[in-house]
Amino acid sequence: MARLAAPLLMRLQPGMQGLGFGCGPGPVLSMLLREAGMAMTDDDPFYAPNVDALQRQYDFVACTEVVEHFRDPHAGWAQLMARARPGTGVG
Repeated sequence: MARLAAPLLMRLQPGMQGLGFGCGPGPVLSMLLREAGMAMTDDDPFYAPNVDALQRQYDFVACTEVVEHFRDPHAGWAQLMARARPGTGVG
């Protein structure tokens, strides 16, 4: 996860709010981002369901090893992209 966190952190500012989608049973990426000063909300439909997580917007959305689980990839991506605040520059 550090290989993903490092380049992502180059585009983020401490205090940004992020969604860790598909975090699995151990939200390692979210933990790394929290340690770097991000405010993270986790949501995983199987391991950590958070019904409120997809009702708000974030500065960024982080997800790994998720796409292959979408029943409808187009709708899944659209749902996640709608969670990113417009103008944050991070997608």
